[in-house]
Amino acid sequence: MSQPIIEPPEHNPNPNPPNINPNPPNRPLGGSPGLLTSTGGLFGINGVLLTPVINNMTGKSYILLMDSNDFNCEESAEYDFPQEIPPRESPQEGRDVNCHLIILKYRELGTARFNINVTTFEKDTDKFTTYSFPVIITALVPDNKIHTRYISISVPGERPQVSITRFGNTGPLSITSLTLCGNADTVPQF
Repeated sequence: MSQPIIEPPEHNPNPNPPNINPNPPNRPLGGSPGLLTSTGGLFGINGVLLTPVINNMTGKSYILLMDSNDFNCEESAEYDFPQEIPPRESPQEGRDVNCHLIILKYRELGTARFNINVTTFEKDTDKFTTYSFPVIITALVPDNKIHTRYISISVPGERPQVSITRFGNTGPLSITSLTLCGNADTVPQF
């Protein structure tokens, strides 16, 4: 038997690999729109995302399964929104705020229960106070469309911070936007 002839590789004067953009501007990530994230979670069609994770305490590794069609979290969760009243470009310390409305936009995926919390600082007592507003989205036949709900509230104080809390398995939840409305002092009250 004869040995195959192996020719030496051609000499490349540029040791760096060619610069190839795997995601040109006109093509979605990886050639599949199902790999892109969207508002309210992952977008996909009957697919799951497998993610390797490691537990830093034990050093063990796992495969995490994320179902892009299931918005019903098995664990309790919290999401904190940025402080927005008064506008971000103005300092918020010393400005009294009276929040009177929450505009909630969500995708109707089914019946869900959660709380919208508004935490403010009250300088009279030198403490932070949290006001909690329970919300129930009822959808006997979910239409997967974005709906708007107006929630009347009355929350005084400084530097309002909005958060959403929910217990595990309390229904599918996909919030696309939350806007806190209110009136604020135009200048700090020091």
